[in-house]
Amino acid sequence: SKEILDASAQAVKDSPNAAWAHRNYAYALWAAKDRPTALKHYEIAVGLDPNDAVAHHDYGVAKGWVKDWKGAIQHIETACNLAPDDASYRASLGWVLSEMADYGGAIREFTTALRMDPNLFMAHDELGSALMKTGDFEGAQKCYLKAIEVDPTHSNRIAYQNLGRLLGARMSGAEAEALYKREVKTGTRQGRITFLKNLRNVLVTTKADYEGALVVNRTARKLDGDDAELWNYEGQLLRVLGKFDQAIDALDKSLDIDPNSPAGHCQLGLALQAAGRFDEALESMDTGHEIGITQKWSYDSKSLLEKAQRYVDLFANLDD
Repeated sequence: SKEILDASAQAVKDSPNAAWAHRNYAYALWAAKDRPTALKHYEIAVGLDPNDAVAHHDYGVAKGWVKDWKGAIQHIETACNLAPDDASYRASLGWVLSEMADYGGAIREFTTALRMDPNLFMAHDELGSALMKTGDFEGAQKCYLKAIEVDPTHSNRIAYQNLGRLLGARMSGAEAEALYKREVKTGTRQGRITFLKNLRNVLVTTKADYEGALVVNRTARKLDGDDAELWNYEGQLLRVLGKFDQAIDALDKSLDIDPNSPAGHCQLGLALQAAGRFDEALESMDTGHEIGITQKWSYDSKSLLEKAQRYVDLFANLDD
């Protein structure tokens, strides 16, 4: 803002030999799109205090934006040496190397940054982009998903957009349209939940990637923990993955939220049956069957009820 710019300029006048004043002024100038003057004051800042890691880092990033790659690497590496525990500096170095098409070096730096700070979501996103450039689409997809998992409400939606583009390159145009153009660009919480549900379904139906789908589903739950369908689907995924107790817990949560869901009771029955709890499974199946008939539920009732009845008959035969 103009107020910040004016205050930063005044600080430079008041403290012309203070590196921090020139650094802050450079930052404000860069935000105001006066790049040449910003670069000048960054240079002054690092000259006044060669041990100012922040000044070196920001100067290096600025040089990267104007494609002065040598200067960018020089100053960001200096920042890394001055502050070796700052993961974000390593990630910035990875960004510069990626922009230079040194994807091997970029992957190395992003990986180092994430070892230092696994919650640095932008490093996950940038690592995904570097991997995508090398043709490692599976690795890129995992990185984009991790970026969304770490911060599902990221304001500028970069990871969502990158994941949408990646899926667009791997799927049909219609699917990419649904996942990217309609859902991602809405920017709303519900739009992101819908995007994640669609992505989850794609991972299950086209990739049989149940672990990946579980990550996506749980990410959606961070946005809405009271969505019964998300808990229900999580229970189904956990059952397929052989985690029966966790599946039962998730399906119980689903029914706490929506106790009149026939699908919820039927899925709970399947999980209980898989866990060897046949009497409880039969009871849950019967409940789902009864609710489905009396409420004429709008799911694919015929398929679900026939599945439920097959298990009811199976259990009846086992009892005999």
